[in-house]
Amino acid sequence: MFSKIYNTELKISYNPVDDFNRYAFDISAEYNQSVEEGLDIEEHKALFEAVQNMPNGEEKTKMSHVIFELVMNSKIREDYKYNEPNELDEIKALRKHYEFEAQMPDKETLLKKLLGAWTGRAVGCLLGKPLEGIRSDELIPFLKETNNFPMHRYVLSTDITDETLKKYKFSFENKPYGDTVDGMPVDDDTNYVVLSQKIVEEYGRSFESANVAKAWLKYQSIYSYFTAERIAYINFINCIEPPASAMYKNVCREWIGAQIRGDYFGYICPGKPEESAKMAYNDGRISHVKNGIYGEMFVSAMISCAAVTEDIEAIIFGGLAQIPHTSRLYEAVMK
Repeated sequence: MFSKIYNTELKISYNPVDDFNRYAFDISAEYNQSVEEGLDIEEHKALFEAVQNMPNGEEKTKMSHVIFELVMNSKIREDYKYNEPNELDEIKALRKHYEFEAQMPDKETLLKKLLGAWTGRAVGCLLGKPLEGIRSDELIPFLKETNNFPMHRYVLSTDITDETLKKYKFSFENKPYGDTVDGMPVDDDTNYVVLSQKIVEEYGRSFESANVAKAWLKYQSIYSYFTAERIAYINFINCIEPPASAMYKNVCREWIGAQIRGDYFGYICPGKPEESAKMAYNDGRISHVKNGIYGEMFVSAMISCAAVTEDIEAIIFGGLAQIPHTSRLYEAVMK
C-alpha cells in the first residue's frame, strides 16, 4: 500500500545512525551489564555471543528483541550478595544511619561556596575536555612529554606538535585547549546544571520524573545527550515514560550519566542531603537504575554537605547515608 500511494518502497536501515537505536549492536555490553547487576543469565552466554556476532540486519535486530525480553524476564541469582532496589522507599529502608551535623554558614559564605562549586565544575570540565576519551597508556606519556605530570595546568595548543599527532592514536585536533578559549565551552556536564535550574524554576522543588523528561525534550535536542541519556530521550519520543525509559534497551543504565547531573540539587539544598538526594532520585530514574541512580543521589548529597562543612569524612558519609548500604556503590566507596 505504501509503495502504491507514494510510488516508493519503505526501507528500514538496520545500521546505527548517530548512535540511535544501538541495542542490536551492544548485545555483549548487555550481557556484561546483566551479569554485573546479578541477573541469572550466564547459561545463555552462548546465545548473547551468537547474536552479537550476527551480521547487521533485520534478523539481528529481531534477535536483539528476544535478548531484551530474556533480560527483562530474568531473576536475580540466589547467590547475589547485593540488594539494590529502584524505588525510593526501598532505597531509604536500606540506608545506614549517619548523624550529619553542621552549622549553617552565613549567607555571604554560602554564596562564595556556591560560586566556588560552579566555577570548580567549569574549571575541572575544561581541564579534562580536550582529553576526553584518551586512554591512560597514551595520556601518561603525553603528560610527561609536556612537563605536565602530575597534571598541574591546562593542556595548551602549544603542547600539540606534528610529532604528537603522528605518535598517538588519540585525536588531539580541534579541541578546546586552555589557551584557545575565553570561557567554558558548551558541555553536557555543565548543561545539566542549567537544565536542572530550569526544571526547578518551572516545576518547583517537588518536581517529578515526568517533569524532567518533558524538560529534556523541550530545551535540548537529542544531540545534547549521550549513552544512557540519549537512549532515554529516544524512549521518551517513543512514548516510553519514566521509569521504564531507563530500562528499555538501555545497556548504559548503570553508567555515570546520572551522577554528572546531580550538582544543582546539592547547590540548592545546603546542609539538607536527604532533600537533595530525593531530587537527584527523581532526576536519575528517568535514565538509570540501581547504582546509576545511587551515584547521582550520593554526589548530590555530598555537595549539599560540603556547603556547610569542610570535614571530608563527614561529607562522604553524609552522601553514603542516602544510598543502600547493600549496594555495589556503597561497597566500592567504603573500600
